[in-house]
Amino acid sequence: MNIEIIKQEKEHIEFKTDNLTIAELLRKELSNNDSVVFAGWKREHPLKPLVFVLKTKGDASKILHSTIESLKKENDNLIKIAKKELK
Repeated sequence: MNIEIIKQEKEHIEFKTDNLTIAELLRKELSNNDSVVFAGWKREHPLKPLVFVLKTKGDASKILHSTIESLKKENDNLIKIAKKELK
């Protein structure tokens, strides 16, 4: 997965990525955080990377990193459950 930071400020991050699935997972998870003012993405054309925008009331970088860690833990848990159930 490629990520290119376009803009990074204390309460605002924008980056390009080619992974729609990850962008949508991030958007959904970030929308549950009360410190998030806006989380969304747009794509001008299906062959171009999408732009993800995050605006927060606090440190956008910390909020993004903690959300990614939370999604990693959830994914690891799903893998454990699937392995256990499929034996």
